[in-house]
Amino acid sequence: MAIKISLAKKPEQIDAIYRLRHQLLSKSRDNIDAHQLRCYLSDEERSLNRFDGYPTTSHLIVEHEKKVVGSLRLCVDSSVGLPANLVYNFREKIPHVSQAVSCDMYCVSKNYHNAKIAQGLILMASYIAAAQHATHLVAPINPAIAQLMQKIGCNIIDKEIIDSASGLAIVPVILEIATLKDFFIDFVKRNQLTNFLGAFECVFYEEGEYIIRAGEKGDCVYVMVDGEANVIHPQKYRMINTLKPGDVFGEIALLADGIRTANVVAKKSVRAMRLDKEAFMDYLLNNPEKAIAFMSQIGKQAKQISD
Repeated sequence: MAIKISLAKKPEQIDAIYRLRHQLLSKSRDNIDAHQLRCYLSDEERSLNRFDGYPTTSHLIVEHEKKVVGSLRLCVDSSVGLPANLVYNFREKIPHVSQAVSCDMYCVSKNYHNAKIAQGLILMASYIAAAQHATHLVAPINPAIAQLMQKIGCNIIDKEIIDSASGLAIVPVILEIATLKDFFIDFVKRNQLTNFLGAFECVFYEEGEYIIRAGEKGDCVYVMVDGEANVIHPQKYRMINTLKPGDVFGEIALLADGIRTANVVAKKSVRAMRLDKEAFMDYLLNNPEKAIAFMSQIGKQAKQISD
């Protein structure tokens, strides 16, 4: 089953994030300063602090097999401050006229500690920041993934330090959103789809996994970002096409209650961005002209495959 990174929208998803935090904080409690530990409210095996209650805060979740296995908190800068500034004074390093989004509370279960998840969370955070017209993303990150973050445009702005709240080593990084090095953000800008950035989900598939199954109800559209996938005829089992980065597929599902007529199977490990029909229809009601323009753009991008 695919690993999915998306914005948490349901109470039970937020609750699962707080439970995961508590579990991971408990494991490192011996390294946490007692004063800092009091900054976290612990209630029925859930951990949270004041920034979780602000309307400028949102949460990314990592889900696998219907279980929350990771999260990252996003906070838009405001008069109440940035949580990342509790670890390092990022405000000194960005222009006064900038709009910053803070990333912190990176929590991922042990079995999901890998570069794919870490980079996926930061990329998703940057997409959401761009959708909110932010100029900079600031984050205290694990030194082990510092080089990986540099590949997408993050700048390490100081030496490694110890976060007193967790006892863990971190390095402070800043990403200027305009300089982000990523295929999907380039695709979005090229096709004028910035208004949809916050509605997309990031999904990962391993080689051999089905992305689309023939016979299922179509409820979303995909943009291939990394990897390759084969489009296979469900009866004749012959390959119709190979999807590569930049290809859009499943787009008819956005406007019609159709049934998928072909299988799409990951040929290599795949990272794709998915837009659910429900999110698209909400946008259609509120921004009909932009939604129609979106359909026009992805129609140009889509290959002539049966779906």
